[in-house]
Amino acid sequence: MAVKKLASGAEDFPSMKDYVRHLISHFDSNSDGRISFEELSEGLSSLGIHLTGAERQHAMKKFDVNRDGEVTAEELLKVLSKVDVKFTKA
Repeated sequence: MAVKKLASGAEDFPSMKDYVRHLISHFDSNSDGRISFEELSEGLSSLGIHLTGAERQHAMKKFDVNRDGEVTAEELLKVLSKVDVKFTKA
């Protein structure tokens, strides 16, 4: 559910890659290029995606493809690209 909600925001961007760049810059509060569990939780909430603790854990597991405890732009793009999104901007 969180994946689809997050992916739906891409509709306002030219591509999923552009949207992921935006998300990384928005979520990555310490500017290390990776999203921690805390940054993911706060970032989702800031977008109006409010999840329970279990749902946040599930979202982290879904986005953290290599299971290193952090989400990179590449991982985020890989997961979000699987969602069918209609891009409205060219």
